[in-house]
Amino acid sequence: MSTLWISLLVVTCLLMIGYVLGHVVRDALLRRRRWQHDPRPHMVITDSESYLDSGEQ
Repeated sequence: MSTLWISLLVVTCLLMIGYVLGHVVRDALLRRRRWQHDPRPHMVITDSESYLDSGEQ
């Protein structure tokens, strides 16, 4: 029984660590992608805003 409990604890710990690491890596990759693509959407948004402003005038 003790070996089963130890193996279960090890498996659960590994699963939790893998789950957390997976989320951390995904968050890091998403943040890097957002940083790389941030200036472009901001420029597009400002261009569209200037378009709307010129259209309203």
